[in-house]
Amino acid sequence: MTDKFRNLVAPAKKRLLQTALQAKAGLLLFGLLTLPVFAQMTNNPFSDRIEANEDIIAVGYKEFAILPDIDGEAALAMDLESEPEGDRYFVNDLHGLLYTVKDGGEVTKSLT
Repeated sequence: MTDKFRNLVAPAKKRLLQTALQAKAGLLLFGLLTLPVFAQMTNNPFSDRIEANEDIIAVGYKEFAILPDIDGEAALAMDLESEPEGDRYFVNDLHGLLYTVKDGGEVTKSLT
């Protein structure tokens, strides 16, 4: 008799678990769809004015070398690496050329 009872209870438990799972999934979906409605958006992310003359970081630069033009176009330097314990720099160009630059600014093409 207990087997018959168990056979009747098992489908009921399965239906109850499926219903609970569907309810949880429905609540999650409802929450995901309705939460953006409550998000607070702003039209002005900077409520305080940023003053042009306060907290300025001055950055100085010094031009020490000019890469030669390639077919009338300016060379586009991509990477600058220094030689370990040396006075040369290696500059990779966007066109695939490699230049060496000495400390004084002398530029020579390394690879063609």
